[in-house]
Amino acid sequence: DETVVAEFVRGDGSSPLEGEPEGVVVKDGDFEGGAASPYWTERSLTGSRVICDLSSCGVLNGLGAATGLHWAWFGNESGSAFETATLSQPVKMPVQGMANLTFYLAMPKTEMPFSFLVLLDGAVLWEFTDVDSLDYIGYELVSLDVSGYADGRNATLTFAFLGAGVSGAQSAVFLDNIVIE
Repeated sequence: DETVVAEFVRGDGSSPLEGEPEGVVVKDGDFEGGAASPYWTERSLTGSRVICDLSSCGVLNGLGAATGLHWAWFGNESGSAFETATLSQPVKMPVQGMANLTFYLAMPKTEMPFSFLVLLDGAVLWEFTDVDSLDYIGYELVSLDVSGYADGRNATLTFAFLGAGVSGAQSAVFLDNIVIE
């Protein structure tokens, strides 16, 4: 009778998802758990995958993940004139005076109008639209003050994409490396 011990390591060599360090508010914020991540709930009106890697989604205008192998891709397929997609996770907010939600954001293609929302417990923390696209052609760091929520509460962090245009036009928002600290 032989015992086999296996250690699972992420593709980038970092530690596995299970056993994320104590105090990590956003679990798998780099999406390296892939589409099967137990921490994220993804929804797409058109059935498109939100959590991507190169083999499942490819790149768009030369962009994929900000770091690692996975990222979130919000937007419509070029054959669809609309998309509504969300990515959410329940979080336990820290108890501290100051807290920030940070993430990397890119908008590699903007051919149709859209809104992208960042919500915490249903309250809109930040909204931007296709009009803001020139500021996010490549990945840029976004930092939002969430100190008003840093009271130990259980909350839901949600990212939402709402777009409508014409068939053949495509818009995309990429998201990676989400942290609350």
